[in-house]
Amino acid sequence: MANVVDILAGLRPDYLSRLELRVSRLRISADVLRCRALEPEEYDEVHRAAHSMASSAAIFGYANLSAAARAAEATFENRGNAIAQQLACLLRLVDEGQNVVTWSAFITRST
Repeated sequence: MANVVDILAGLRPDYLSRLELRVSRLRISADVLRCRALEPEEYDEVHRAAHSMASSAAIFGYANLSAAARAAEATFENRGNAIAQQLACLLRLVDEGQNVVTWSAFITRST
């Protein structure tokens, strides 16, 4: 029977691919927030993405990404937070997600 490390290693490429797509979508949401408040469905999409990323990042050992996602999730749970606060949390999440994607691509090329 495969151990947890082997299972996660097998799942990591798909996770990283989905993460890259999520980061791209969240970057678009951040661009929108620079101009206007998010529409309710956009807001809900960001909240769901942050919630999902918080758990999955922790599972794969990306503590900084998980922390940024949890902070974004908490921010987007309350629609009353200022747009500046929403944008700051979202940009941190995008940055941490991009760091994971970039670092993982570098490691893959180096091995």
